Amino acid sequence: NAVQAFRDQLEAYDAHDGARLQLGSLLKGLGKTDEAVMHLARVAASGGEFQRKGVLELAQVFQKRREFDKASQLFETYIGQLAEEEQTIYYDLKYVARGPVVEAFEKAENFAERKQQFDEFWQRLDPAPVSEANERQLEYYRRVSFSREFFGQNRQPWDDRGEAYIRYGDPAHISRSNNINIEQHPQVVTVKNRLIAQAGSAAVGLAQDRLTVVASGMSDADRRNEERAADVNFMGWPVYPIPLDVRWEYWIYVNVPGGMEVTFVQSNYPGPYEYAEVPLGTGNNARIWQDLNPEMVMANISARRPTTYRPD
Repeated sequence: NAVQAFRDQLEAYDAHDGARLQLGSLLKGLGKTDEAVMHLARVAASGGEFQRKGVLELAQVFQKRREFDKASQLFETYIGQLAEEEQTIYYDLKYVARGPVVEAFEKAENFAERKQQFDEFWQRLDPAPVSEANERQLEYYRRVSFSREFFGQNRQPWDDRGEAYIRYGDPAHISRSNNINIEQHPQVVTVKNRLIAQAGSAAVGLAQDRLTVVASGMSDADRRNEERAADVNFMGWPVYPIPLDVRWEYWIYVNVPGGMEVTFVQSNYPGPYEYAEVPLGTGNNARIWQDLNPEMVMANISARRPTTYRPD
């Protein structure tokens, strides 16, 4: 129905790039890639407000079709047309490298030198050197573009979600305050249970606090339903404590050592999503939350594993 509605809109007004972008994205999801390419290519070449999203969607279509050379050429052409200040966002190594590589990159005297180091870094990581495109570098461009498009509305170039996405890509699980999503995949549940156990006594206290808040809005029958009460403690909710009067979301990754859960909160609406802060308090539970703080966890894991990539 949505596809037909957007086609009707384009028949009425062919220059409606917003409708064309939505149509191309829907067609991509339905696997109708030939028609998707036709529409998205027009948006990607439009130069208008929908161009960045059009490039991202079109590149993803080519990736799905395993036409990596076309996707790579599209990104390189698009990035090359940006102002130098914007190009530096794409040609950055701080999220994907570590140690001497990052130090040398940050000491580079000019844009050309940084760009050369950037290219040399990705050449060393090319999973298929005999092919025309560098599939791993292409995935990096996709992640940066995705972060610019979806996490950059309230902070430039992106809020804290952008760092996690560029480093580790799509999470295995996402749940949000306005769309509770219960963990079901065995690997995701394993990570969740490990974190609950790691939180120990702090998790017990947090579960009780949440139960008290949620129970205040339950009927007597619901309040007696212990199984339902248990569900609101952690499944679909972050293990880390968050204010219940703000928007939040958490991501679970299984492709980093041991797996991790990263919790973000939007303290002000509209505003950027940021790592959940350490709750106030002292004692053993406070120390546990300090150790499990999302920003601290991200820093510790990224120091050992800056990024992950699974070859197509």
